[in-house]
Amino acid sequence: MRIGPHDVAVLFSPQIDLELARDGCAARSDTERLTIEIRSDLSPSVRHETLLHEVLHHVWNLTALPELLGEHEEVVVRSLAPILSGVVQFVDRR
Repeated sequence: MRIGPHDVAVLFSPQIDLELARDGCAARSDTERLTIEIRSDLSPSVRHETLLHEVLHHVWNLTALPELLGEHEEVVVRSLAPILSGVVQFVDRR
């Protein structure tokens, strides 16, 4: 997936499913490794919103927002993802 100037790998696997479930997470992002790991057992609508949530973390780090609102990243991302999920479409290339 292209996010700004970066190719970000979106990863699904049984091992990722186990790790995320153990940690109580639906997904996680690594903006340095340029990866998004997401559970494959999520419903399509939850997977869509969750992927958008993780994409927004990557977008956040490409902007000046960390300098302006750094400690509020999760609140901003959590607020935007459900609203934007109705207007943003991803192509599922799994």
